[in-house]
Amino acid sequence: MPKDIEEESIDEKNEFIEDTDERPETDDEKDKMMEEGKLEEDVYSDVGRENLVKDGEIEDWEEGFAKGAEEGGRDAKCRYCGKILIEKENVVEREIDGDLYFFCSDEHAGKYLQKKQKESS
Repeated sequence: MPKDIEEESIDEKNEFIEDTDERPETDDEKDKMMEEGKLEEDVYSDVGRENLVKDGEIEDWEEGFAKGAEEGGRDAKCRYCGKILIEKENVVEREIDGDLYFFCSDEHAGKYLQKKQKESS
């Protein structure tokens, strides 16, 4: 490789390394930088997903899918029986104690709520 091209490549690498100093260390820093426009929004944080939905770049269901994937697929299964929830139109959603849960049927949503109430008494 000619010396001038090699030096240019080295300079680009150094420029990249220096840029990493501005990378966020925590989720809060990442969210703040996205809000300020200093960092590209992505589906791997709450703020990033919200902004992508607001900007029309992803749909609501895609936001939920990304969040579920981030949380180990917790929201992709019925909270009562563990059945994988594939068809979004058949998913039953219930808010319980401020958290949103997903079920494969109304029956399982009711049974889960009964079980949860029994455990807390």
